[in-house]
Amino acid sequence: MLPGSLGKGAFGEVRLCRHPNGKAYALKTQQAHGPKVPERARTNIDREIACMREGGSPFLMRFFGEYEEEGISRMLLEYLGGGSLEQLMGGREKMQPLPPPHCLFYFACVCSAFDAMHTAGWMHRDLSLKNVMVDNHGYGKLIDYKISELRFVELLEDLCTDVGNNFQIFDADAPKKRWRTFAKKLKIKGARAKAMRAEIS
Repeated sequence: MLPGSLGKGAFGEVRLCRHPNGKAYALKTQQAHGPKVPERARTNIDREIACMREGGSPFLMRFFGEYEEEGISRMLLEYLGGGSLEQLMGGREKMQPLPPPHCLFYFACVCSAFDAMHTAGWMHRDLSLKNVMVDNHGYGKLIDYKISELRFVELLEDLCTDVGNNFQIFDADAPKKRWRTFAKKLKIKGARAKAMRAEIS
């Protein structure tokens, strides 16, 4: 059941939906393929899913599943009913500062989200008031990971092998090894794997 829209963008929409048991979810519908859809659309969707799966933090929006049909991607996500920090502060036109204790609390929430992402090797790259949502318990959660990038800290460690005397030798096979592990873990295959590898290499 789809009661109403939560937000709309150029290539997609997020709607509130409810399970027969009454539990609320956010259903994100967006174009993955099509004549007027950017070529990177499917890659961005894969990146967003990978980031949510890899992050695994209560301060990141939960991901429950995704499928694509006739060029349309449908992603089932956690519903965050408290609105964004931008809305909480009155919106762009009438924005007012939050009390200092509230600022410290949401700052800690964002730091916790970043800690989880960075530990998993990801950079968010799009922090804003509208990308921090508040859940039904009042906690802040970071959303919108479509332009996130892998940092590849571990990859950089693999690229150079210390052989003593501060000399380092480039390991040419390390990127391929790291990519194979990453793609296998997220079950990315075929053309999608090729496009995503080109994007992050």
